[in-house]
Amino acid sequence: QWISEVTGDSMNLLSIFDGDYVHCVDAMDIGYHPRHGDIVEVERLRGGGAERELTLKQIEMTASGFVLTPRSTNPRWQEPLRLNEG
Repeated sequence: QWISEVTGDSMNLLSIFDGDYVHCVDAMDIGYHPRHGDIVEVERLRGGGAERELTLKQIEMTASGFVLTPRSTNPRWQEPLRLNEG
């Protein structure tokens, strides 16, 4: 378990604001299975792991699986994250 401080406004429509704190648990440790509407903290690695990003998103179930969707009034954060693998 850990506490993460929110940075940014990608989840402000769900009343999760810059400077808030969220309580997180490791999904693998608790045997978590994604459900529509859950809010998750996701770690994305780019450049072979040289670049690391933590982000909060809401799980949205679709016909082809699930996507991780920001819930923001900011036009910059409208595009869902689509998972390539895993």
